[in-house]
Amino acid sequence: RCGKFATDEGVVLEAGRTFRFDLDPALGSEHRVQLPHPEILLALKPGKTLLLDDGKLRMRVVRSGCVWEGKELLLEEGADSRPSPDVEKCPPFVECKVEVGGKLTAKKGVNTPDVILPISPITPKDRADLMFACKSDCDWVALSFVQKHEDMQELRRLIKEAGMNQPKILAKIEKPSAVQDLDKILEVSDGVMVARGDLGVEMNPEEVPFVQKEMVSQAHLYGKPVIVATQMLESMIENPTPTRAECSDVANAIIDGCDAVMLSGETAVGKYSPECVEMQRRVIQTSEKAKGYRTGNQLFRQNKDQAKLPAQIPELSDSMVEAAVNLAEDVKAKAIVCFTVSGATVQRLVQLRPSVPIIAACPCLETARWLCLLRGVYATSDPNTQALASRVDEEGDYA
Repeated sequence: RCGKFATDEGVVLEAGRTFRFDLDPALGSEHRVQLPHPEILLALKPGKTLLLDDGKLRMRVVRSGCVWEGKELLLEEGADSRPSPDVEKCPPFVECKVEVGGKLTAKKGVNTPDVILPISPITPKDRADLMFACKSDCDWVALSFVQKHEDMQELRRLIKEAGMNQPKILAKIEKPSAVQDLDKILEVSDGVMVARGDLGVEMNPEEVPFVQKEMVSQAHLYGKPVIVATQMLESMIENPTPTRAECSDVANAIIDGCDAVMLSGETAVGKYSPECVEMQRRVIQTSEKAKGYRTGNQLFRQNKDQAKLPAQIPELSDSMVEAAVNLAEDVKAKAIVCFTVSGATVQRLVQLRPSVPIIAACPCLETARWLCLLRGVYATSDPNTQALASRVDEEGDYA
């Protein structure tokens, strides 16, 4: 995020003018403002794009340099030609040409859509929060602004080093570089989120619907849960009912086959939070009864040979899982019951997209909790086998 300005009103930047970002903590003006991230300033080269305030303003870098002994030096493209690597002795700066102007106020977000930043998305605060999450027996941890699969590997390593509870990890896909590396990210993650807000800023908004569909499809092939999030029922932050376009948006995410849809500002700061949840539920239930939804499930089962099996599933067990799904469809069963310790068998069942609910009976509570994110899964847990069987009967009646 950018720094603060001399006035709360900020500044109005007109197209065609030059604007500068640097490390100077002095209050900003119509000519410059602080960007307290030297790693971003160093990564920006002439020709690169900056988007500010969720893409409302767009700038193009025309000069990048540093200040050394009171003099400004331009940096050579493709190399770090600074006299000193110390950012305090040799602070970097960039000058940009405003392409799409507008009002810029304090602490607005800065996006770099065509730059892969040479930094980890896991900040020192994130590391502290991660330790707290592990100590608190958290089920899932989501990492924002993933750029490449190595970011998720780093998160997994930090969790293992903590030596406590091992929560599942979910990659929030909100940068074009992550979209390009999606297959490898899916391989090393336990799930993904289509974070459409920042993704729609970092890439052309008209491309986002197709990226969403591709991500859902790829997540299916890897047997990983996928969440579609951001601006699902945005108008209900202020209004008691959604627009028809928003209902269509939620329905399309369900028909595509996502495992979950997530509300954000609608419930965080909205005036009609309970109504939002109820409306989301209604759209989900109606969509799952639609003909297009069942057709999508059938098409996936026809292409199941392309799917990547969970590593824990042997070939014999996979044949039994497939047979169970086919039998449930043929006899129009009310549900499929699966006893599982690790949850891998349930993952494979979900991957085959049966049209009936899946009741996951787990002796381990932690397994039951994370399985609840998967589409159509009703998980119950009890270390006592007889008590677990009784709970399965109850879940079957509910399903």
